Amino acid sequence: MAHASSSASSKTYKPRDDELIQDFLYKKIHEESVPNYLTVLEYDLYGEKNPWEIWEAFEGFSYEGKDLYIFTTLKKKSLNGSRFVRIIGCGSWEGEDTGKKVIAEGTNQCIGLKKRFRFEKSGTEHDGAWIMHEYSIDPSFQNNNSYVSTILHVGMYRYLIY
Repeated sequence: MAHASSSASSKTYKPRDDELIQDFLYKKIHEESVPNYLTVLEYDLYGEKNPWEIWEAFEGFSYEGKDLYIFTTLKKKSLNGSRFVRIIGCGSWEGEDTGKKVIAEGTNQCIGLKKRFRFEKSGTEHDGAWIMHEYSIDPSFQNNNSYVSTILHVGMYRYLIY
């Protein structure tokens, strides 16, 4: 179902946006070893399970209120299109912004994009209560054409308490 690399410190360490892209996403896309100081799972976020079911599935990793880091693959809506499937379980992920550039620390170089999504399903207690941040790598760092159409990203879930 999923793959994880873990470390005891993964429960307290919160990486910067540029670290998520440089140290994890870049290395994953280029088939290099990712650091083990943070638990990063591999899972299909755009499937039949709802956000809370995904969260519950990984309780064994003790995520009690902490962020969940996941590598997943985006699926295009159509073969030649530029839009992606954002359906999850009984609802969908709706974008809250167009994305913010992620700049490598100490440089002026854009290395990727961070977007914020919220779970939407009207009439449920979970409507708007789940947040996901999606990190994508700048195309200039992709040296393999197969990754241009299939973008990997790190997602984080957080349950918002009203």
